[in-house]
Amino acid sequence: MEAEGPLVSVLDHGALKLIQSYGDDSMICRAARVSVDGGVREGTPSKERDRVLIRYLAKQHHTSPFEHCGATFYVKAPIFVLRQWHRHRTQSYNELSGRYSTTFGEYYLPTVERLITEQSQDSRQGQGRVKGPEEALMAREKIREHCEKALEEYHSLLEMGVSRELARSVLPLNVYSEMYATANLWNWTRFLKLRLAQDAQFEIRAYAKAILAALREVFPTGMGAFAEMEGWG
Repeated sequence: MEAEGPLVSVLDHGALKLIQSYGDDSMICRAARVSVDGGVREGTPSKERDRVLIRYLAKQHHTSPFEHCGATFYVKAPIFVLRQWHRHRTQSYNELSGRYSTTFGEYYLPTVERLITEQSQDSRQGQGRVKGPEEALMAREKIREHCEKALEEYHSLLEMGVSRELARSVLPLNVYSEMYATANLWNWTRFLKLRLAQDAQFEIRAYAKAILAALREVFPTGMGAFAEMEGWG
């Protein structure tokens, strides 16, 4: 297992950290070559041969060799981001539970620039439209006031003796939660393909960019091949 990566800040209070990874670029090649060369062989193929093979596998969509590598990430993100994330059912998750914990206290507050992004004209999933910075500031303040009030009510309900599992029902979707997410390398590339797309929501794209950067450190050739093929930069 590889050592942990640094804790990376995402959004205003979010974070992402590579907890562990398994396999490397050479494992991708070994898994691919066993189909024609049999089991373990003496000698080490050159890095150039490995690079050519990995690029070929990615281009031809021979995906199973990439499934022999993978990674686990710690993620701190708004609840609405995690709910989008959980749509990727090929990953394994463990999330902070509102039934057992009362640590909810931070919430995501979008920037003025984020709030004035125009609605996409060809998608129902885009951002709404406000007229300018002044309206955006008003909208931002409304979000802040709502969140502060919701957290106040949450803690008030707990003090009244309401159970944690019911008190959490007043929390807004932009409250930060935490989870671990694990997937093999092939399924991380599928996550990135969707969440780095231009029509993906800004907030989850921010986490996808951080994941791509972390995975490229561990699997430089493997992730480099997909980044080139998909135009991830």
